Amino acid sequence: MNKDMGLWVVVAYDIRDNKTRSKVSRMLRSQGFTRLSRSVYAARGNTALGERIAEKIRRLISGEDIAHIFYIREENYYRTLVVSEAGVSREYERRSGAIFFHPGEDNG
Repeated sequence: MNKDMGLWVVVAYDIRDNKTRSKVSRMLRSQGFTRLSRSVYAARGNTALGERIAEKIRRLISGEDIAHIFYIREENYYRTLVVSEAGVSREYERRSGAIFFHPGEDNG
């Protein structure tokens, strides 16, 4: 099996400038990424996608800005635990495949 098959590409960034942060966000969405949180995006893909995204981000950021790109095997991505007090729709939970823990709920 190809080591690139069944991967998720996860991008997390810390960008100071609002305009630059918006550009990176728009670029990621245009490349098929889904926002997981304010500065974390994920998409099914492979290492080639990650390298293309890294180059695009490199062209946009400067100074102390930083981005991390992680490759996560699909079976591990779907074992993600999400902890939140915020109301998250059950549809979001179903689509993400993650296991959610909501404080005060019996998740047993």
